[in-house]
Amino acid sequence: MSTDQYFRISRMLGYGFKQESTQLGLYIAAVLFEGVGIGMLLPIIQLIQHDNTTTELAANSKLWGYLITFFSYFGVQASLASLFALSFLCIVMRQFFLYWKQRYFALVQEQLAHNVRLLAFSRYLEARADYHDQEQSGGLVNSLSTELGLAIYAILAPVQLVSYGFMAVFYVTLLVLVSGPITVMALVIIGLAGLAIKSLLNKARTSGIGVQKANEQMSVFLVERLGAIRLIRLSGAETAEYREMDRLTKQQRDSLVRMWMFFAQLNAIIEPLVVGIAFAALYMSIVFLGLKLEEIAVFGLIALMRLLPVFKELMATGQAALNNRASLYRLVERLDDLEKAVEEDFGTKDFQTLTNGIIFENVSLKYATGSAAPALEDVKLVIPANKMTAIVGPSGAGKSTLVDLIPRWREPTKGKVLFNDTDISSFSLESLRKSVAFVSQAPLIFNMTIGEQIAYGVEDVSMDEIQDAAKLANAHEFITSFEQGYDTMLGERGAKVSGGQRQRLELARALLQKSPILILDEPTSNLDAASESLFRDSLTKIRQQQSTTIIVVAHRLSTVLDADQIVVLTQGRVDSKGTHSEILDKNEWYRDACERQMLRDPNAQILIADSAI
Repeated sequence: MSTDQYFRISRMLGYGFKQESTQLGLYIAAVLFEGVGIGMLLPIIQLIQHDNTTTELAANSKLWGYLITFFSYFGVQASLASLFALSFLCIVMRQFFLYWKQRYFALVQEQLAHNVRLLAFSRYLEARADYHDQEQSGGLVNSLSTELGLAIYAILAPVQLVSYGFMAVFYVTLLVLVSGPITVMALVIIGLAGLAIKSLLNKARTSGIGVQKANEQMSVFLVERLGAIRLIRLSGAETAEYREMDRLTKQQRDSLVRMWMFFAQLNAIIEPLVVGIAFAALYMSIVFLGLKLEEIAVFGLIALMRLLPVFKELMATGQAALNNRASLYRLVERLDDLEKAVEEDFGTKDFQTLTNGIIFENVSLKYATGSAAPALEDVKLVIPANKMTAIVGPSGAGKSTLVDLIPRWREPTKGKVLFNDTDISSFSLESLRKSVAFVSQAPLIFNMTIGEQIAYGVEDVSMDEIQDAAKLANAHEFITSFEQGYDTMLGERGAKVSGGQRQRLELARALLQKSPILILDEPTSNLDAASESLFRDSLTKIRQQQSTTIIVVAHRLSTVLDADQIVVLTQGRVDSKGTHSEILDKNEWYRDACERQMLRDPNAQILIADSAI
């Protein structure tokens, strides 16, 4: 990772100079105190060898001159007791700073995870529809769960490496001061050994990429299949799904084992390598350089007990950083994609209410992916305010796409959409979407209470208002039939209520928003005759009691027979528009659709079948 990459990524994740400098400062303080504490062993051994007298030592050693001056400043004599006391005090201070370093590291690590999750989730919520069309939610779940900890470790690793590097340099400097020739000899041998394990580190980096890909494939698979358990069971696909799960878990297992194998190999090599180097250096120093006993003792203590663990941590941290770098790069790539996908909102006006109507002026829309043909082409349409307009047509005609333009969930490729003769891009997204309530074909019901579900997205709402919305949606009766009424938990995806009840809860939620525009996207396509009848009754009450512009996308034409305006879309174009009787005479598709659903002109006898198109 280059320096520019590191600073860009770390600052984006919220890891700044303050956190870096604090971590380094705490670690450096711990190293300095530890170094002084261990360094005291040399004068302690020397003092023991000279029968606790400092006169000769001070005359022959600058170190002893500094020590005597230091203790004199505090009015203390340089003695065996004072040397032990100073060494012990330094070790205690070292532990104090290590404690705060570990505590601060944990705080930074968790704060970074918090920052990343919030950043990714907020950008996901603000992303354009075309991003959601293509993105697999399992990939995002993987990045914010399995991969997040690995990615954060990778971004913290450079500071860790600098800390261990500083410690290694400090101990090497201490060794040079104690026994220069032996240390230089050991460093040359260590450098040659480092070249020998370089290929192992490269393999570790490659194995990390395999782990990241295996984790993402597993998360995507699980998120999709956990949401489709009913389809899997009713399709008899359990065996096939089990085999695929087995394949993915084996792939994940093998990539992780491969990565940990390289890690284990490195651990197995490092310690014997460093110990062997230290022993070889000690042997040559004793035989050829004639080192003193105290110098040999201090060298062995620092090299084997302190420098060896530091060297192991340095190599282990470097390898872990290489292993986890793929996770970090994938997370950053995902965050960058999300940032590019965030909706642009240049609107400054505050939209209040619809007085004239919604006007589509030569609107065309073509999806970034999929069919080469446009979803909408040269649509000219007026949806009058405070009336009910139905959008009908064959599957793939562009009905849902058309209504997606109203809250700016999608943007037209050509043309524009007007509210009250004002381009909707002039309005802020917040005010625009607060003015549009939306009921989808497949209601999204969360595992919360019925009251919370109806009040979802609306703040400071009373129970009376929730109940009024439920009554208007013909939901109050079935809600109160539950023992806990509005406090009844709905279960995952609304498992405790029927399809028709979910639809009425969704309608109640939309009505509670009290928005001037209400969009119903195929609200009765999955309902039985009784539920559809209740839904039509709700629409009638809404039209009678509220000044609301209602737009209904429908396959079940029985829902929209009495609409003020019916618009027939065919292949992305407006084919016909008018009342039911007007279109029945002039539009062949509409007439055939009515016949297939056993519908007749309202002036004749109307028969309603339960089947949809």
